[in-house]
Amino acid sequence: MKRKPICISLLILSTLTCLAQQQSLISGSIFTNDYLPAEGANIVLLSDSDSAFITGTAANKNGNFQLREIRQGSYYVQISMLGYQRNTCKANVLAGKSFMLDTIYLQPEAVGLNTIVITAKKPAIQIEADKTTINMEAAIVNAGGNAFSVLETLPGVYINSNGTVSLNGKNGTKVLIDGKPAYLQGEELVSFLKSTPATSLDKIELITNPSARYDASGNSGLINIRTKRTKIMGFNLGITSNLMQGKYEKSNHSISFNHRKGKFNLFGMYGYYSGRNYVDLQVIREFEEENPSEQTTFNQLSYRKRNEGSHYYKGGVHYFASSKTTFELALNGYTSNQAESGSLNSSFINHIGKRDSSIKSATINDNLRNNISGTIGLIHKIDSTGKEFSLSADYLHHAVDNDQYHNDLFLYTSQNEVMAESAGTKKGTIDLFSMRSDFTYPVNEKLLLESGIKSEYVNID
Repeated sequence: MKRKPICISLLILSTLTCLAQQQSLISGSIFTNDYLPAEGANIVLLSDSDSAFITGTAANKNGNFQLREIRQGSYYVQISMLGYQRNTCKANVLAGKSFMLDTIYLQPEAVGLNTIVITAKKPAIQIEADKTTINMEAAIVNAGGNAFSVLETLPGVYINSNGTVSLNGKNGTKVLIDGKPAYLQGEELVSFLKSTPATSLDKIELITNPSARYDASGNSGLINIRTKRTKIMGFNLGITSNLMQGKYEKSNHSISFNHRKGKFNLFGMYGYYSGRNYVDLQVIREFEEENPSEQTTFNQLSYRKRNEGSHYYKGGVHYFASSKTTFELALNGYTSNQAESGSLNSSFINHIGKRDSSIKSATINDNLRNNISGTIGLIHKIDSTGKEFSLSADYLHHAVDNDQYHNDLFLYTSQNEVMAESAGTKKGTIDLFSMRSDFTYPVNEKLLLESGIKSEYVNID
């Protein structure tokens, strides 16, 4: 009787050991074109079959990286870094064996600048214990893009086709705007990021270990997008325009102004994004059977095209009551319109190459999104050591209007056709009101205490 549990334990241990041995390691080294380590380069592992996100990481100070616990299979390793062209490598991983990529050298993106005058320069990337900060002033190649195109190249950040954001391979990453939740997810978040000009960004913080200041929902990491606040006196005007051409064109245009006089600072911005993109995919699956006459091949062809345009606006005023106290009143929002059409043809083919059955599908989606938010608040710097108190009230209204049409045509061996159609409209609104107060107290250079209180009211219709 005593031998039975021992045998079971050994069996479980043996099984776990066997499973652990099936996982492998992908490693490599990344350098810039001038042979310097590409510290902070973004490495993303994608499935070869459907480009699904598997995991990701960032290169260390020596340009080295490792992707652990990888199962046997075929993958693509995608490398990107601010200011450099994206690089993609193939990796065929065998069970229990490590896979090392050839040394990768990143080539700079072409930037058409006639003259560059540098009066002061921030480091492009600042790495701290709990976060990595990307200073946008150092990323001049992104001056004409948008927030979405910037995030795609940041170390450890990956955004899939559904708009899900991952940081260092962890899903559920939350996006903040100036320290406040964006309250957007999926395609709504992507639309907002694409409508936000890169010229409006000051820096982006990739926070891997959020402090008590942030909500507990950010345990998978936070991305805090800090927008610019001009400190220059007088009137300033900025205009940017950017055009990208692939199979289809994409463009970003923005105009911004800032007028600071005395204790008042008036600011505003308008941005427009227009783009077309597509997905063209073929999937072939072969089902092998012991009897050759029962072998089947599944062939699927899909094509999707999307036209989208979005408008972003922001305006407000700062009142500097003193050198330590600032009041803010701001309004911002965006409008996005997406028109998407797609087709899907799927066929089952028998062992002699004849079609057994097929499905032809067509979809048309029109999406209209409106988002507007306002904030009023104050920030008081208690002293020069970093002690700070802040108080704010925010309101957000988000509306979605989605028209959908779907058509399926089933064709069987008997040549019988069956058609199924569906159409509908999905509408929804979210109204959110929140108030929060935060207090920051630096004890010393290594210890920072933060506390706060927050209240929210949400109405979803």
